[in-house]
Amino acid sequence: MKSHPPMERHPPMTDRASVTSRPRVTFLARLRSSLQTRLVGSFLALSFITLIIVTTVAYRSARASLQDAVLAHLVSVSALKERELNRWVGDQTRLLRLVAQQPAVREAAEQGAGGVDRLREVAALAAGSGGDFQEVFFLSGVGGQVIASTDARREGAYHTPDYFFTEGRFGSVVQNVYPSPTTGRPTLTAAGPVRDASGQVTAVLAANLNLRRVERIVSARVDEAGTTESYLVTPTYEVVSATRFGLEEYRRGIRSAGIASAVSGRTGVGLYDSYRGVPVIGAYRWIPERELGFLVEISQEEAFAPAARLMRRMVLFGAGAILLLLVGVRFIAINVTRPIEAVRKAAAIVASGDFTALAPERGDDEVGDLARSFNQMTDQLRSLYADLERQVHLSTQTMMELEQNQSLIESIVDNSTALIAVTDREGLVRIANGPFLELLGVEEDEAVGLPLAGLLPGEV
Repeated sequence: MKSHPPMERHPPMTDRASVTSRPRVTFLARLRSSLQTRLVGSFLALSFITLIIVTTVAYRSARASLQDAVLAHLVSVSALKERELNRWVGDQTRLLRLVAQQPAVREAAEQGAGGVDRLREVAALAAGSGGDFQEVFFLSGVGGQVIASTDARREGAYHTPDYFFTEGRFGSVVQNVYPSPTTGRPTLTAAGPVRDASGQVTAVLAANLNLRRVERIVSARVDEAGTTESYLVTPTYEVVSATRFGLEEYRRGIRSAGIASAVSGRTGVGLYDSYRGVPVIGAYRWIPERELGFLVEISQEEAFAPAARLMRRMVLFGAGAILLLLVGVRFIAINVTRPIEAVRKAAAIVASGDFTALAPERGDDEVGDLARSFNQMTDQLRSLYADLERQVHLSTQTMMELEQNQSLIESIVDNSTALIAVTDREGLVRIANGPFLELLGVEEDEAVGLPLAGLLPGEV
C-alpha cells in the first residue's frame, strides 16, 4: 500500500513581512506625497491665487479711477483753454475797436492821403500798446487798399475780397485762421470800421494777431498732473502753429480718432492712438467761434503709471507677506503632521508584524482620537494574532498526531496476514491490504473507490 506524503507545514504569520516585497520610495516621491508638503503647497497656491486676484482687482480699480480722473481733468483743461482762447481773441478785438473809436484816428481817416502819416503813428502805437498784434494796418473804406501799416511793404496791397474787410466795414469781426496771401503763413485777423461823425465808414482798422500767443495759451501747463499735449487742428487736418500749417513730418496732415471727432464738430473723451501712434487718453472738442478742433492728450503709460506702481508695490508686499506666512504655516504644518507621522510610523511597524507598537496619544482633537483608535485596533490585532497562533499550534499538533496514527494504521494493515478491506458508509473501498488485493487479483489503484460488493466473487 502506498504511503501518503506528510502534510506541508505553513510558516508562522510573523514571517509575512519577509515574503512581501515593498517598493522602494525615493526621497522626492516621499516629499511630494508628504502631508506637510501638500499643506504648505496648498497654502502657497491659494496665497498666490488670492494675491493675483486682489492685485488684478486693485489694478483695474485704480486704473478705472485714474482714467475717470484724467478724463475729467482733460475735459476741464480743454474747456478752460477754449474759454481762454476766446477771451484773448475777444480782448484783442475790443482793444482794436477802442483804437478805431479814438478822435485822432477818425480825423486822420477823414483826411485821406493827408492823414496817412498820422495813421501810421496810430498803427505803431496800437502795435506797441500791450496787445498781441503782429501787424496793424488801415484799409481804405472803399476798395480795401492798405493805406497805412506797421509793415511798410504791405502798403498798397488790396484785400477787397477778404472776409475781414468785407465784414469789417459793418462791425468788429475776426477772420479765423487762414493762409496769408502774401506770406502763406497761418493768420488770424481782427478788424473793425473807422467811422466819421456822421457814421460813414472812412477806413477799416485791422490787425493780424500774434499766433505765438495762441500757441502759448494752448500749450501752457495747467498743473503738474502730467505731461499733456495740446494742439489746434484745422478742418483739413493741419496743425496750427505760429510759423506754418501742419507738422514737418506730417506733410499730408495728421490723423487720429480724436482728431476726426473734433473736426467733425463733436466734443468728447476717449482712449485711442494719437497721430504719433502712441496710446493716449484724450479730450477733443470743436471750437465753433474759431472753426478749429482742439485736443488735449496724455499718454496712457504716463496716466496709468500710478496704477502700475501700485500693482508692483502690492505684488512685492504680497510676496513678502506670503514668505512670512509660509514660515508660520510650515511651523503649524509640522505641529499638525507630527502626531500623524507618529501614527504612520507605528502603522508601518505593525504592518511588519510587530503588534507591540503604539502611537502617542496627544490632545483631544481628531489626531488624538485617531491615535487612540489605532492603539485600540493594535490591541485587538495583537489579541487576535495570539489566538490565531494558538489555533495554528493546536491544528499543527493535531495534524501531526493524525499523520502518526495514519502511519500506524497503514503499518498494521499492510503487515497483517488477514484479508482486510475498509469501506466508507457508501460501501466504497478506501483501504485494502496486500493479501486482500492478491486474492482479488487487482491493484490498489483499481480497488480504491469501487464498491466492495462489486469486487468480491459471487460465491463469497
